[in-house]
Amino acid sequence: TFMGFPFTSARLDSIDGLKIENSVRADQYTESIRAINGANKSAWKPYMGTNLTDPSLKWFVPGRGYAASLNAKVPDMPVSTTLIVPAQKGTIISDAASTLTDPVSYTETSRPWYDKGWNLIANPFARTAKFGSVPLWDANPYTSGSIWLYIADQDAYDVIPTVSSYYTDNGLSAYGTFFIQTYSTATSTSTAEISTSSNGTAPLRTKAFPFSTTTEAKPEVFRVHLEGNDLKYNTYVIFNDSARTEATAIEDAPTKGGLSGNSIQMSTYAAGSDLALSVNTLPFKGTSMEVPLSVLISQQGSYTFSLQESSKFKTVYLVDPAGGSHNISKGNYTANIDSTGSFSYKLIFEKKD
Repeated sequence: TFMGFPFTSARLDSIDGLKIENSVRADQYTESIRAINGANKSAWKPYMGTNLTDPSLKWFVPGRGYAASLNAKVPDMPVSTTLIVPAQKGTIISDAASTLTDPVSYTETSRPWYDKGWNLIANPFARTAKFGSVPLWDANPYTSGSIWLYIADQDAYDVIPTVSSYYTDNGLSAYGTFFIQTYSTATSTSTAEISTSSNGTAPLRTKAFPFSTTTEAKPEVFRVHLEGNDLKYNTYVIFNDSARTEATAIEDAPTKGGLSGNSIQMSTYAAGSDLALSVNTLPFKGTSMEVPLSVLISQQGSYTFSLQESSKFKTVYLVDPAGGSHNISKGNYTANIDSTGSFSYKLIFEKKD
């Protein structure tokens, strides 16, 4: 699991009387190691010892994300999966209205753009917080305009562009974490911001997703939502005149995670690319545009497609694998899927007169 801590002074080795591979371990998620080794456990620091005199053992840093892993020796019971972290000195982060800045980094490697620059950011406040957004089309951005929330029971990520109402109307729950992606324009002084207000805000990952319609102001955001078998997933298509048609760093957000167990996932694709995208930003050309949509289903059942965010200037049709067209701008479409695997759909966006 990924998590953050409200402590300025707890040692990594102070968790629940931690011993090497005895009960639980928590490691700092390090961007540079992850960039070199990929998104797996080799991106974490090595197993920790319990020698408090060892200078290599680090303190928790508020705003920085950590990964915790339980091994087979721990019973699958709530009391066994609770991490007890005593603060050894110093203070606990207050839940008063505040802003915390957290350093982010970028490591140059030979990997493609969608495998580099990942930073795990945590909310250290005991209340819902917001990520200080960087505009998607800023003149010189160093982070993507999206955040990635890990969905543990689906082994997938809920990718949310900061221009979406889903993001602006909600926030990150207390001690929760998200990933952001940095680019080569990041410097040693680049930071991410976590902020709380006196009014607070609703936490992300809620059951009810707000519906909104964008105005004439660019960009035009379309959020397609899929729900069924107590699972849900979002994918985004964003139209912006200055965007590029190909899959590009900063503008687009790759789909991360795989299907494990009972899961669903949706992805769209840029022209001439097989890279699965959760956020697909492109210019709208002509009066109609077709965007391929891949739907991954691991359990048979009834699934409902809906348009949770849209523009009043476009009508959206969902074309199913059999060629049937459904106007999801007017209402939801429910499909009874009697097999599992990957299914090829299409999204057609038509400009209104």
